[in-house]
Amino acid sequence: MGKQYKVIGYCRLSLEEKDQGSSLASQRSEIASHVERLGLKGDLEFLEDDGWSGASKRRPAFNRLKKMVDAGEVSALVVRGQDRLGRNLRDFLNFAEDARDQGVFVYSVFPQLESETAAGWQTMKMQGLISDAELSQISARQVFSQKERRKQGRSIGPPLYGFAVEHRSDGAFRVIKESEAKFVREAAQIVVDGGSILAAAKTINGKGSRTRRGGLWISSNLGDLLRNPGIAGMRHHRGELTTDSAGAPIIDKHLQILTVAQWRKVQAALEKRKAATTKVEGTVTEQLLLRGIAKCAGCGSNMNRDSYPNRFGTRVPIYRCPKGLEVGCPAPSGMAAHLLDDFVIAYFEPVFDQPVIARVEHDNAETVAERERLAMQIDTISEKLRTADRDQIVTLSEQLMKARDAADSLNVETVTEYVEMTGTNGEFIEEHPRQFLSTWVDQVLVTKGSRHEPMADRIEIILKPIEEHPWADVFRVKA
Repeated sequence: MGKQYKVIGYCRLSLEEKDQGSSLASQRSEIASHVERLGLKGDLEFLEDDGWSGASKRRPAFNRLKKMVDAGEVSALVVRGQDRLGRNLRDFLNFAEDARDQGVFVYSVFPQLESETAAGWQTMKMQGLISDAELSQISARQVFSQKERRKQGRSIGPPLYGFAVEHRSDGAFRVIKESEAKFVREAAQIVVDGGSILAAAKTINGKGSRTRRGGLWISSNLGDLLRNPGIAGMRHHRGELTTDSAGAPIIDKHLQILTVAQWRKVQAALEKRKAATTKVEGTVTEQLLLRGIAKCAGCGSNMNRDSYPNRFGTRVPIYRCPKGLEVGCPAPSGMAAHLLDDFVIAYFEPVFDQPVIARVEHDNAETVAERERLAMQIDTISEKLRTADRDQIVTLSEQLMKARDAADSLNVETVTEYVEMTGTNGEFIEEHPRQFLSTWVDQVLVTKGSRHEPMADRIEIILKPIEEHPWADVFRVKA
């Protein structure tokens, strides 16, 4: 252990764990002691995600850790437990394996595991499988417990903004947190009075309100909060209201930041604003046919929608380079939308009368069958692990690991075929022009020029690879 290491200690604490009395300080202390026991040399640097779930892909410290590993800035990573890096075994093992391939070894405090040696790496994978199996057995009991707690109105999971968890002798119960609830009421009133969600967010931000993670309120997170029926005391689960035997919503009046009537006024106000800002088809806000396909030949940027007034006072949509000379395009281009659309569609005139030919990709039948067999085997072993005793868990875990490795290494070959469909290309283009063009056209490059120049001199159509397609000869001759 005399090698010099740059050691990273990664800590994570979810909101629920924080409510239960856990702390980042205890994780730092345990990691520091473990680093000293291992004899790892070098400065110990901590990366911490405070208030983040292990299921989140947006954890800032964890994402920074991955970048440091990829950049070769880390030689050792120490965590209190495997669950700090991710909520499930697959995420943890994938990260540990990728890190090990780059020479970064992972050490766990509880249980004491390491990925530096071959034996240690195999032990880590085996221990992970055993832990995963034991957790799956616990999961069934937790699901039943949560259903019972939900019936009793007791707290499940981290509380919504405006609420807190109060621990009593008979369990944990949700209560209104008045220091936060007052901001919810104020934001709701602003929306009901005709203000926008953004205006409400700016108001409560200005008065010191912050989200649970300490961030500013914006339209998206405040909108989600105001739409949540929980602030009106209505029980809900997975997006649906919980109802009684008569089908009526179950309402906890002691958990009403807003009354149901007030909450419904907020929803009506939000829907009214949404309807007022919805774009109307046929106006200049309608999307262009070649969006994402038409590009400026001068700089390669996707051309944006713009418009200009014709002599009748009607605004005509055009494709235009988004940059222009002032921001770096040497030759910004533009063209009337109807002219460019018609030119590109006319390019396919040689195949208008031919039947539609669909490009179909499917997996090789033999590898598909093998993949399904392995999937069934993994499901069968996983089901056995739920009820297995500890002696059986070791054997079944080995079988599960082999089956998963086989499934991961299976290379499914893709077979491409061209199938003749009913109807002609001309009919299909008339009904579904966007689908047709996005299937066959890779780019349409538009060069700067005057309207008096021939269209063919200003437009280059680049097709997607069609060497094996029956149309290939048609377009090679045309070119």
